[in-house]
Amino acid sequence: MPILPRTYMETDHHALFTHSHHQQLLFRLKIVAVLVLLFFPYLLYADLVQFNSVEISSFKTGLYIGHAFSFLMSVLYLVIAYKFKKRLKTPGSRLPVGIIHTYAALYIGVGVLGSVNSQSLTGNIDTYVIILIGVAIVLPIQPSRFLPIVVCNHVIFLILLTMVSPDRYSLVSKQINTTATAFIAFFIAFFFYRFSKKDFISNRKLQASEEHFRKLFAVNPFPLVLTRLKDDRILQINDKAYDFYELGKGSPVIRSEAVSYCHENKEQIIAELQTNGSIHNRNIELRLSAVKAKWAMVNFELLEYDNDLLLLTAVTDITELKKLESKLQVHASVDPLTGVINRRRGMELLQSQLVKARDKYIRFTLCFIDINNLKKVNDQFGHAEGDDMIKRTCHVISSRLNGGDYIFRYGGDEFIVILHQTETDSHIFMDHVRQELGRINNTRIKPYKLAVSYGLYSFHSGINITSEELIELADKEMYKDKQRHRILSR
Repeated sequence: MPILPRTYMETDHHALFTHSHHQQLLFRLKIVAVLVLLFFPYLLYADLVQFNSVEISSFKTGLYIGHAFSFLMSVLYLVIAYKFKKRLKTPGSRLPVGIIHTYAALYIGVGVLGSVNSQSLTGNIDTYVIILIGVAIVLPIQPSRFLPIVVCNHVIFLILLTMVSPDRYSLVSKQINTTATAFIAFFIAFFFYRFSKKDFISNRKLQASEEHFRKLFAVNPFPLVLTRLKDDRILQINDKAYDFYELGKGSPVIRSEAVSYCHENKEQIIAELQTNGSIHNRNIELRLSAVKAKWAMVNFELLEYDNDLLLLTAVTDITELKKLESKLQVHASVDPLTGVINRRRGMELLQSQLVKARDKYIRFTLCFIDINNLKKVNDQFGHAEGDDMIKRTCHVISSRLNGGDYIFRYGGDEFIVILHQTETDSHIFMDHVRQELGRINNTRIKPYKLAVSYGLYSFHSGINITSEELIELADKEMYKDKQRHRILSR
């Protein structure tokens, strides 16, 4: 969208305000005309009954003419408003301007004639003052147009007042008071007009900002939800959010804490927002159904608009990223050849158990296993066979583990097994492993035999030892076992 020059935008606002203001003043003129017609029966009663006994014929004639003229003005305006309805509503038409200015001048003129006429009977100028202030309030036209109307009528009023006022001091007092009233009326019209214009332009800019916000909201590539905080009513939700939450585009979403707060604790979120104003980059697992979940990075922003607190929830779908992260964690924790835990992860688990042993009683047996004759197999039959030898042996050990027990590859042909059982039971476990390896050897599938040496160390809480020292002690026991097998095989 091209950025319009400031002068163009101001001109556009001024033209729109002028049309809107004219329509408002035309509507007010219609109300005034109707009120005059409704009030006319009483004026007629006052002329014919209440002022019937007045002997000054010029006063009565002026009264009749003034009231009749007001009646005809009102009827004429209603006729014009009906006949030229379309033209009066057409932007840029000069007819509304002419009518509004003419009627503003005529109404003040009626006040001038009414007050001048009253001088012969009551000597007051109330009609002129009331109508002048009333026109400034009801019809605050452009100040540069209102000023000449007021000045012309006031000059005529002062001239006529001089001609009919018998008392010099009363005349001066009335001239001063009405001149001050004329200034006040002008400034009332001036401030009303300026306020109306500023209010209109501010509302236009606000509407433009809201429309711009809605467009940005709609085209934003991330799921967005705007919620009113006091009742959790969703005010705005874009298509990306409909897709992410699998709501179905266009479906009515009136109130949904799951969508607004992403299944997080509502009270906790609000408390944190009231303290910080925003929450950034919170990773949340969203349960969309009993069997389906998504991962999202969520940002919460607390906004204030029109005396309401709003919550803007912005979501970034990181489900695929989490899947990739999970795969990377698996790859980082698993030995690629055997599929069991690698050394780094295995040492982390072992260290974790030693730390837990400080707070509660833990007992396990560490078994250090070494595959026999791996170098000889690699040399005679190739490394592919050596790898197969490692995998077969590892599979036999892994298949016999109970829940909670685990195995990890410590080195090329070395494995560590953590068995949550006594040392005696661990020996039995390894006897079963050797028996299974023996059965495989009896099939003569391979031109070499599968065999292992092992060493055990039984650990329980209270023993002050590091993971490296623990492995070293089991390693020494493994070498003793390896030496025994060498002696027996001679």
